[in-house]
Amino acid sequence: MNVLLIIGAVAILVALYRAATSKNIPQSPAACGIAFFTVTAGLASWLYLLSAIPFHSLYLLVSVTSLPLILLLGGVMAARTSEDTASMNAKIVLAVAAVPYLLVTFIAFMNSSEWAIIYALVIYIPCIIGGRYIGSKYLQVK
Repeated sequence: MNVLLIIGAVAILVALYRAATSKNIPQSPAACGIAFFTVTAGLASWLYLLSAIPFHSLYLLVSVTSLPLILLLGGVMAARTSEDTASMNAKIVLAVAAVPYLLVTFIAFMNSSEWAIIYALVIYIPCIIGGRYIGSKYLQVK
């Protein structure tokens, strides 16, 4: 693993953490950007860091388990806005992040079972919509 790539992946995850826990509630376009970045770059960085796991079955278990959590976080970040646009933001993230998400998951699970890729495809829409509902219900931002 390249040291610069590890530093970059960690920096991306730290930036996402800071954006997710910021006290300033973003407006609608910024919330879409944070959610898109979480679903694409955050997922790619996380899967890259997980690739250091020496056992393939453990890597597959951890990555497949963390995949819906990252997608749920993307839906929550889309719903965390100072405007009443949570539903629209989730739909925008669903449409815009679909192609990069598919590329990342196909590359990450290329040497794995085809069931991992099918699982990644099946959970995409329900997890982002579920994250939107979780974010709308528990964040109460208005």
